Amino acid sequence: MSLKLYLKPGEISHLEADINYTKVFMKNGQSHMFCYTLKRYEELPELAHFKRVSHKHLINPMEVKTIVTQGNKKTVILTCGTEISVTRRKVDRIRSLEMKFGF
Repeated sequence: MSLKLYLKPGEISHLEADINYTKVFMKNGQSHMFCYTLKRYEELPELAHFKRVSHKHLINPMEVKTIVTQGNKKTVILTCGTEISVTRRKVDRIRSLEMKFGF
């Protein structure tokens, strides 16, 4: 069964896993719940530029406001104000954002 994305990727702030469901957060503050895993969304070509920063979160890199480093922990702060902790194993995925945007 194929998955079709009915939302515009540019309007998505981030996605959050909830067991076998995914909650999609929009830039305008709305959220939508879908019955697919976060992994399925991660594999969509439309979301290829999104970054998986933890087991539970997939973020739109264009929505990153800043990246905060405290010791060896990193937190991504999105333009909507949401703070998402980056897991130790996913830190390398946001290093490219730090270099590109100068965080």
